[in-house]
Amino acid sequence: MPRYRRYDNDEISPVDILLLLTAAWIFTCISKLYTFFRGNQPFLPNNIPHWLTASVLIGWITYFAYQYYKRQSQQRQWQKQLQTWLPTEKQLQPQTIVTLDQLKALSPQQFEKYVELLFQKRGYYTILTPHLADHGVDIYVSKEGTNAIVQCKKYERYVSEPAIRDFYGTIMHENANKGFFVTTGYFSYPAQAWAKGKPIELINGPHLLRIAKAINLHP
Repeated sequence: MPRYRRYDNDEISPVDILLLLTAAWIFTCISKLYTFFRGNQPFLPNNIPHWLTASVLIGWITYFAYQYYKRQSQQRQWQKQLQTWLPTEKQLQPQTIVTLDQLKALSPQQFEKYVELLFQKRGYYTILTPHLADHGVDIYVSKEGTNAIVQCKKYERYVSEPAIRDFYGTIMHENANKGFFVTTGYFSYPAQAWAKGKPIELINGPHLLRIAKAINLHP
């Protein structure tokens, strides 16, 4: 059953009415089928009130069209917010962020954009995912036939082993060849041990700055 928001305890929403009409349509169909099987009258589409069928069809078509429009509007709104949240690419270039303190001063959205730019500098094709519904994938990257996913985490201290296990599950779910877990902090020893032998590259804050420095030296 579709999820919907109730307006107030005493107020009926449009979806409530649609559900009632659908229930009435189903009940009518069942009753007509029951009559048909008892042999009293043939079961024909004309036996079901046309206004009820039309109301149900139009209602559900309208509902799903509205949900699609709502999702598209949210996506456009996120794109506008992204332009507000993120500085220009020039401000996030590797040569402008050279210390760990500068890296940690970035917002989560800025950090994701910064990491995306680093991957682009390394020759990857990238897709930055919406921040509110990324399902564990912040950036999709691909290069020379290898498809990978990137998860970015702004941590002050250590990324734990459970976080790496969850990320590995996301790699399997996305059918990716590899995963990059990038953080401003560090990885615990259990996390590092668990990632060994798996298609996971762990990139902590200092490592990320070394990558940026190498890009600056060899653009």
